[in-house]
Amino acid sequence: MYNIIILFVVAFTSFTVASQELDPTGTWEKVGTPMGEDGTGWILPHKQSASNCGKDHSVFFADQTGQEVTYKEPCESKVRTFNWRLEGNLLTLSRGDRYVIWQIKSIEDDTMVVGIAPKPGSENLMYAVYKKKNNP
Repeated sequence: MYNIIILFVVAFTSFTVASQELDPTGTWEKVGTPMGEDGTGWILPHKQSASNCGKDHSVFFADQTGQEVTYKEPCESKVRTFNWRLEGNLLTLSRGDRYVIWQIKSIEDDTMVVGIAPKPGSENLMYAVYKKKNNP
């Protein structure tokens, strides 16, 4: 009986996590880095590349392509394109033969929290918080 209860709890937990729709499509402005453990705590604000020109942001299109947009003086945007793939809560961003994997901790309302390994194979993650920008 104890084994059946554990199996039910594991199955229910897996279903709950799998049923949460993680959809990164849209425009996301980088807010900053949470300074607590596991993606929580107060947020150290992101230093924008050229704050008087625009906010750095990433755009995820439905066709699994994307753009990383940063600004430099005199208010020129720099756009880098990438491809993305979502498997479970792992979001892989790739450009050519280079890639980075974001572990999506949560997407709730207009906030996305992701963990990124500072170096390949690292068990520790550095977290970043993004806010979804409303497109006109």
